[in-house]
Amino acid sequence: MCTRCGNHHTAHQNITEFSSAALQADIGRTDEFFEECGIPAGRDLHIYPFGAYSGRTMDVLAEHFALTFGGGGSTNYSLTNPICVGSVGIGGDLAGAKALVDLTVEHRSLAIPLVHHMEPEQFDQLVALVHEQDRMGTLDVVTARDLQTHLQSLGTKS
Repeated sequence: MCTRCGNHHTAHQNITEFSSAALQADIGRTDEFFEECGIPAGRDLHIYPFGAYSGRTMDVLAEHFALTFGGGGSTNYSLTNPICVGSVGIGGDLAGAKALVDLTVEHRSLAIPLVHHMEPEQFDQLVALVHEQDRMGTLDVVTARDLQTHLQSLGTKS
């Protein structure tokens, strides 16, 4: 199950090491992959591998993506990268993912879990926990599109 997909590059490389032309080409290959899979909506979001970016990569990505997600923590990159929102890589760690949900509820904060690999039954358990917290009113689920709209309403370029 995928709730929202985004470009994370074909080889999960540090994109600051790409030339602008190579980055453009890689974006094109990933767009083709999404198209072949029937997921055209995934083409407007980007997730930075390793949370790495530079001014040059930001310029290239701003031409292609409405919103990007950084890594390495739930930091808001808005001072240095106005189209980026921090995310937390949870890998296949269900306990860590549940802890992230608990901390988000406790601190009423924004958390964007970045799932690389997780067993389907574990992912289902995570989704069930999020839905339960949402039903109880302790957690608000916000889609990437809703987040983008909200940031734009604040005057933030996203």
